Amino acid sequence: MNPAAPKPRSGEGGRTAALFAACVLFFWMFLAADPFERAGAVAYAALWRHGMAGNSPLYMPGFFAVAAAAWWWSGAKRLSNVLIEGSVAGIAACAVAMALAPWPSLRAVVHATYTLATWAVFVVCCRRALARRAWRPLWPVPAMTVGLVAIRTWTLDDVQSLWIERLMNGNPAAIVSTAAIPILVIAMLRTELISSTRRAAAHAPCAPGGRHKSESRLPSGQSR
Repeated sequence: MNPAAPKPRSGEGGRTAALFAACVLFFWMFLAADPFERAGAVAYAALWRHGMAGNSPLYMPGFFAVAAAAWWWSGAKRLSNVLIEGSVAGIAACAVAMALAPWPSLRAVVHATYTLATWAVFVVCCRRALARRAWRPLWPVPAMTVGLVAIRTWTLDDVQSLWIERLMNGNPAAIVSTAAIPILVIAMLRTELISSTRRAAAHAPCAPGGRHKSESRLPSGQSR
């Protein structure tokens, strides 16, 4: 007897809605900082978009939100669906954020879009690489990262240095944000582990009589 086909994932609408909301937050953090950058306060604008200008209790809230939502949303999706659905969610989120932000420049929109795409691709590729136990799904990441470094003038090194300095000084936001990293990573890894176990169980070969092999080993008179 052939194994049963895997059932469609439940909560697809919720996953997509979470991704959309996370992308709106990400875009808004970037686009709302654009007036500061156009006024010449480049460093302050960079701090603002990363939640480090006193405007957020968590550093880089958009990055945290997109990482969690993209990881949850992308599991077991076909690559074509990831590209199409992700693009639609990103475009819609950008439109909403542009309506909320005060007239962002085209440059800000392009930078925000490319930064979001690079981060989301990294997260999704990491999950696909973990699921397949292979490095190959990570191939787009290096090229996109090089492109991101080329278009960003106030980059990750500056953010990291200030983050570490504030952490050493006992800044509450820095402490909370640092603690959030391993918590999120552990939650993401656990999610993939559970999903991998379920996929393996769904595709397990059946023993004679239509039962899975694990069921056929149970003592007589017992069932799962």
